[in-house]
Amino acid sequence: MDRSLSHLDRRGHLQMVDVGAKDETSRFARAWGQVHMAKNTIEKVTSGTFMKGDVLAAARIAGIMAAKQTATLIPLCHPLPVSHVGVELLPLVDGKRIIIVAEARVTGKTGIEMEALTAVSVAALTVYDMCKAVDKRMSIGSITLLEKYGGRSGHYLNPDFAASVTISIPLELRLGMEIRLAKEGNNYLLEYQDNAKGPVRLVMDCLPGSLAYFDAGERPCRPTAGVFLLGESVLELLPSGPGQETVSLSVVKAGVVESGDMFAALG
Repeated sequence: MDRSLSHLDRRGHLQMVDVGAKDETSRFARAWGQVHMAKNTIEKVTSGTFMKGDVLAAARIAGIMAAKQTATLIPLCHPLPVSHVGVELLPLVDGKRIIIVAEARVTGKTGIEMEALTAVSVAALTVYDMCKAVDKRMSIGSITLLEKYGGRSGHYLNPDFAASVTISIPLELRLGMEIRLAKEGNNYLLEYQDNAKGPVRLVMDCLPGSLAYFDAGERPCRPTAGVFLLGESVLELLPSGPGQETVSLSVVKAGVVESGDMFAALG
């Protein structure tokens, strides 16, 4: 029997893992997923013209409520005194999808990734329920853990979507700021111009797997990802002009970036 499967006892029977001897630590998890839909459906979502009401607000609240009920939905999950759940829904009209990102925090003896994943899942199902009368071909997918930390396993970043950044001091990203993705030697950089500090560089020693296109040749290709997370900030891909070789991102939600924070490319 594979003893790495902790939900099985020595006889192969299901069990709830005893975490009583573990130390309580600060724990965090972030997950994402997406709902694909027709362009006219997402236009209705963003214009607020659905008869049922505000699709994004309903899905956000549903995700938060679901995270708090994870232990009643997933049989062997431990009930956790969740201290924070956040759910964001980011519509991409041209991409015909809604990106959902959820995060959860707790001080406890076991991880909180199931709460983040449950929040994404139920938020996506709520979008489907709100929109199914006009679009029965919608699909839900890519529900994935992006990041978690706390406990003995330390800091985990999903290499398919995320990488960590290194900077000397915390930085505040402002709404509308333009950030360029570049490569220099074996390092990958996020660069922008700060009015007070001048040129600022955030260094990554690797790229998220979803940005592997960047290594395909000397010239960077356009990414298929539409939404990027950088620390507390959300960025979107800027359109490129004819012959433009650079990849630039625009900050659509301001926030702070610290060394070790996640840069993720979604979708």
